Amino acid sequence: MSIAALAIGSSATTYRQGVEHGDDLELLRRLGCDLAQGFHLARPLPTGDLLDWLERRRVGADAPTELDHPSG
Repeated sequence: MSIAALAIGSSATTYRQGVEHGDDLELLRRLGCDLAQGFHLARPLPTGDLLDWLERRRVGADAPTELDHPSG
């Protein structure tokens, strides 16, 4: 928690890896974390599938790694 508070308090972009549960994501939102990555948001993908996944997010779907905009 103290590391998160230090990073968030410094106006730096904060990024958390390893988010595996919705409760983790909600806590990060409350703490003010900017970005997240982990199984809760997306499973590992082969390169071709990853490119398709990124393209779907670029063209209007919610970006699940942006904590300001929770995905449905």
